[in-house]
Amino acid sequence: MPRWLRITLISAGSLVVLVIVLWLILALVIRSRKAEILAEISSQLSDRLNGQLTIRDMEPSLVRSFPQISVTLKDVMLKDSLYDRHKHALLDLKEVYVKVHTFALIRKRVSIREVSLENGNIYLFTDTLGYSNGYLLKGKERKDSAKAKTSPVISEFTLTNVKFTLENQQKWKMFRLDVKKLEGRMTTNDSGWQARIEPEILINDMQFNTSKGSYAKDKTLTGPMTLDYSSAHKILSIPQQTIRFNQQPVQLEGAFVFSEAPPAFRLNIKADAIPFKFASTLVTPNISAKLSPIDFEKPLDVVAEIRGHMKFRDTPYVRVSWVVRDNRLTGANVALDKVNFDGAFLNELVPGEGHNDANSRLSIYRFNAEYDSIPVKADTIRVINLQKPVLTGRFRSDFPLVRLSHVLGRHLFNFTSGHASVDLRYAGSWDAKDTVPGELEGSVKIRDGAFTYVPRNMTVTNTSATLDFTQGHLYFKDIHAQSGASKVDMDGSILNILNLYFSAPEKLLLSWNVRSPMINLNEFQSLLGRRAKHQSHAQARQKKHMRARFVRQLDTMLELSTVHMQIDVQKVRYRQFNASSVKADVHMAQDGMRFNKIGLNAAGGQCSSAAPSFSRPKATASMWTQTSGRCR
Repeated sequence: MPRWLRITLISAGSLVVLVIVLWLILALVIRSRKAEILAEISSQLSDRLNGQLTIRDMEPSLVRSFPQISVTLKDVMLKDSLYDRHKHALLDLKEVYVKVHTFALIRKRVSIREVSLENGNIYLFTDTLGYSNGYLLKGKERKDSAKAKTSPVISEFTLTNVKFTLENQQKWKMFRLDVKKLEGRMTTNDSGWQARIEPEILINDMQFNTSKGSYAKDKTLTGPMTLDYSSAHKILSIPQQTIRFNQQPVQLEGAFVFSEAPPAFRLNIKADAIPFKFASTLVTPNISAKLSPIDFEKPLDVVAEIRGHMKFRDTPYVRVSWVVRDNRLTGANVALDKVNFDGAFLNELVPGEGHNDANSRLSIYRFNAEYDSIPVKADTIRVINLQKPVLTGRFRSDFPLVRLSHVLGRHLFNFTSGHASVDLRYAGSWDAKDTVPGELEGSVKIRDGAFTYVPRNMTVTNTSATLDFTQGHLYFKDIHAQSGASKVDMDGSILNILNLYFSAPEKLLLSWNVRSPMINLNEFQSLLGRRAKHQSHAQARQKKHMRARFVRQLDTMLELSTVHMQIDVQKVRYRQFNASSVKADVHMAQDGMRFNKIGLNAAGGQCSSAAPSFSRPKATASMWTQTSGRCR
């Protein structure tokens, strides 16, 4: 072995042995001066904690901080003067590890540089009268200012398996944090201090108002995080950085201004590609309950701004915006594909009226999507007053009628051709369970349509129509249709349709004015027979689909509603019977058909009668013998 290598190894080994010997000597010093050191540590900690601090025992920790020296304080408890009444110690820890400055210890001084709290509780308590044990953290007033300036600074700290609780019964606040691990380092300078922490915290509760519930409940918060404090301006700043809730990255930036009374704060939050369901669990239950019927298949990009003051019952100003691109939206009564829009939420619609649900607005801009392959567009959709949500928007669509077969169900209508244009303005509740009708204005235009009404096996072709929604009523205009050799022109109305469609569709009255050059009643015998009842695979699927309620109500309306028709037909054929100039007032209901009056020309003469009637499905040509009237 070369001489230089041997000398190097011997020197290094001697140095290690020397360090170990010195370290053992320091450990013996600690044991010999145990009471004195414990008293000094208690004194330094008590200078920062204004209360009754008790430490059951102290032991040197020989391995934990080698080659430096640390001691373990056993069963550390800090109590306030009213502990016997409320039973919440501010500190109740099984172990507190204190790292001391080695050279200071040699000079028979104890200088604390690092503290580690493990296995216990920190409990900040305020009762309903405003008394708080938080005064213990203010520290004691130091008469010796010079000594205060030279007091050592704890630059490193660690919490492990510590449950932190802040309970304020007077201001209805409750924070419960299960600190699995938190490592921090603090540096000070003339302008203030900076701290960097590495947290792993399970948020059991984060209730700013216990009547509203918790934010981010049961979420794990991880860092790292950096905090800056300016002593001159009394501002605690949070530089822009990324934190994580359950590993979901969230960018955070903000500040707390303690120079104001009460202290002001602002937070800017940005989350890219965050799942909607996960984002909704970060807010309080009353908000997440309103969002629970909704979900997006792909994650969203969200930006939030929060501003307020740290005072009792102060609800902060909140503005949230998000971007949705090529997504799928599902809700309690809707499923939309290819969804694109920009959204925004604001909880102060009218300045000065407070930050609350009643003064909130949810806005959607540049909306376009597909509802079961039917395109839907809207420039702006708004939901105002989230306490009693009201949705307003103008919806437009142009699509081939064949796409309606799938929407309404082929068991009800089977469209084969035609085109529809929709332009509707809606204002009303967005809650499917709300029975209060909304306001619907606008029109639906159909041209060149052809379909089969399956329950009656009736086929209609060459159809055009305009449906106008006005003040809660539905008006049918310029309807032209053909079924076989029969052609009809119609107009009509359904009054009060928005009130009755969902609540009592059987009470709806369809009023029609029917005009035709010729009607062949032989082609409409299915209307007089029993309505076909069957359930196809598509219908079974419809019952499970979110649009089932609308389709079910449409089916009920068509089957159970009452129809009143004013008929003016130039020619009528029924089997061997032919008539002309037929005019009638017809009432159709579930119990049958009644002619309030009828007049026609047949067999070279004229006939008129009043109040003939017959019941389904027994109507035949013999009905004419049931009438009372006169023919000549």
